[in-house]
Amino acid sequence: QDSIFIAQRSDMERIKKDLYPNLIDENYDLKYFNRIGEKGLDCVLCEQEGKLIHYSWIFYNLLDSPLGATTRERSYIERKAVFWGPTLTVQSSRGMVYPYVFANIVNRLKTSKDYEEIILIAYKGNKGAIPFYKRLGFVEFVNQPKPSLGIRIIRTLDFSKYYNHKK
Repeated sequence: QDSIFIAQRSDMERIKKDLYPNLIDENYDLKYFNRIGEKGLDCVLCEQEGKLIHYSWIFYNLLDSPLGATTRERSYIERKAVFWGPTLTVQSSRGMVYPYVFANIVNRLKTSKDYEEIILIAYKGNKGAIPFYKRLGFVEFVNQPKPSLGIRIIRTLDFSKYYNHKK
């Protein structure tokens, strides 16, 4: 039985034990995990057989999201949208878990009237992600946000396509 829930500060020890060993860039993710419980963002966790196997960050303020750190282009920052990401599913649970988690989060977000779009990033290296998101109605931004030079240098290797989905 899978369980999906919003992380609390009391979940930090389990997050460190179950999820930290799977992180590619621990320092990047730590800055978000240290913010659990703050207003304006949620960390959605999925538990399977007593272990945490997935996290997804949801930012309700685009300026506080990774998108806000990447671009200051007003056309992106002033949208009535939530930003979804970063996410991680542990290697041994990939495949079947994410569609279940994804549907759960989308259904939770659909109940809000505070936004009109969900914005997420699909990474080039994940060949199944882009067709998956497109099947669910996400569309690629025609004019993708351009990060500042400093961010571009840091993220060129893994930054990819921005997608959005209108409710």
